[in-house]
Amino acid sequence: MRARDLAYRTAYSAMRAWWRAAAPLSVGVQGIFLHGDRIVLVRHPYGHPGWSLPGGGVGRREAPEVAVVRELREETGCSGEVDGLLGAYFSTREGKSNHVLVYVGRLVAEPRPRPPRSGEVVAAALFDLDDLPEPMSPGSDRRISEWRASAGLVPIREW
Repeated sequence: MRARDLAYRTAYSAMRAWWRAAAPLSVGVQGIFLHGDRIVLVRHPYGHPGWSLPGGGVGRREAPEVAVVRELREETGCSGEVDGLLGAYFSTREGKSNHVLVYVGRLVAEPRPRPPRSGEVVAAALFDLDDLPEPMSPGSDRRISEWRASAGLVPIREW
């Protein structure tokens, strides 16, 4: 294990301990970003060891649909556009009150996913929707299945 991966895992464990004690509210985003019949996925050096949807936290005064495109770019180097909202999800699994908005969108230009130098992501790649990698993050796997079975997306509107 590289020193950077160990540092991320150690920091993640410390954050989870704080989340259990303080139970903060967090708002996050994840994105199902497609290029034809392929989807971009990432692997992190912390948390579940499987492949997951790109995503992360929403910044102050940042619209969630802007945050998901920013996270896509930061984690994969790819550019994308949001088509709509798949759904809003809630979890207390890590001890925090975690609200996650999952968007569906398209990759623009010819995507060449690559992990950033920061070490936050250890792998980024495009996969055929009918041949997803193993292991998958259970939550990401459920969101992809829900999207495939859905009748449509929720339009994004300002209040």
